[in-house]
Amino acid sequence: MGKDNITQNEHSFGVTPQAYTSHPKLSAFFNVLATNFDRQGKEFVSLVEGKKYPVYASQFHPEKNNFEWSAQEAVPVPHSLMAVRMSQFFANFFVEEARNNNQSFGSSDNNYVIDNYSPLFTGKSGGYFTQVYYF
Repeated sequence: MGKDNITQNEHSFGVTPQAYTSHPKLSAFFNVLATNFDRQGKEFVSLVEGKKYPVYASQFHPEKNNFEWSAQEAVPVPHSLMAVRMSQFFANFFVEEARNNNQSFGSSDNNYVIDNYSPLFTGKSGGYFTQVYYF
């Protein structure tokens, strides 16, 4: 990730590294793991982790490399082998972190299972995402 542009960044006004180091509460709570540069060349914090708690935040979209193929992007989503591997790494990491939680859904909570809903394909109609769920 440090050598190739394999993350999808679709935002403006990112938080600068200086904001993290100068803000006592942010720097006390989070470790900055990565920075990136936006389309105007401004550096921003792109990945953080909690120092004491399993809290993570990314200012990029690791899910898009595997699943988004929109031709409407100003900068296309990277789909190289390394971009897809990065995306899968974050998915695996997230799932492993979720497995550390010992809570579970009860049998009456089946309404929350995504398989109970059908995605709507929006790719040909000009939708921003290829498919969406309506609840």
